[in-house]
Formats: sequence, structure tokens, C-alpha cells
Amino acid sequence: MNRLIRRRCVDMVQPGCTITGGLSEFHKIANIRCTPHIRDSGVALATGIHAVFSRPYYPPAPEPATVYPEYKRTGNIFREELAAGIPQLENGLLPKPEGPGLHIEICVLKWVLK
Repeated sequence: MNRLIRRRCVDMVQPGCTITGGLSEFHKIANIRCTPHIRDSGVALATGIHAVFSRPYYPPAPEPATVYPEYKRTGNIFREELAAGIPQLENGLLPKPEGPGLHIEICVLKWVLK
């Protein structure tokens, strides 16, 4: 992906926050229009939502362009049962996270006891 960005071959990229090394590395990838590729787990979804809201507006404008993050709605135990507190769509929109942290609870004990 870096070669394509350096050569200006792409207008927008969709890197995965959990694959790139977290939010800090995600933000280093490019100074171009970017939306995270969100995999199936609740941790990935929460991280992707934080990435969307923590990106600077691109291109800079008085009215920022709408960002459309990936939000899978099909059933998935890694998203629904492994983590609690995953943000839900409200009128088709995701709520902006408030404060630091992912605001989710990992339900490991539930899986260990099964």
C-alpha cells in the first residue's frame, strides 16, 4: 500500500486498524482520504469507529465530507459475544465515542467457562 500512496496511484485507502499496528500506525499510513477496513471482531469494530472519528478532515473543508466506515450487520459471535458495549447504529449513524479507550468489555471468562 505504501508504494501506491507514494506514487500517488490512489485517491483513497482502506487500511485495517488491527492489521496496521493500531491507531497510531493507522494514522501514519497516509495523508489522503482514508476509512478503516473493519474486520469481524468487536475489538476491530470499536477500534475502527475510533479511527474514523480521530482522523483529521480530508480534504480540509468548512463542511467535512461524510465518511462511510464498514459496518457489517450479519451475525458474528466474535462481534456479538466476545465483546460487550459495541456501538450500535442509531438512525443509520454511528455515535461518536466520548473520552479515551474503546468503551467495550471483553467477555473472555464467558468463553473460558463454556
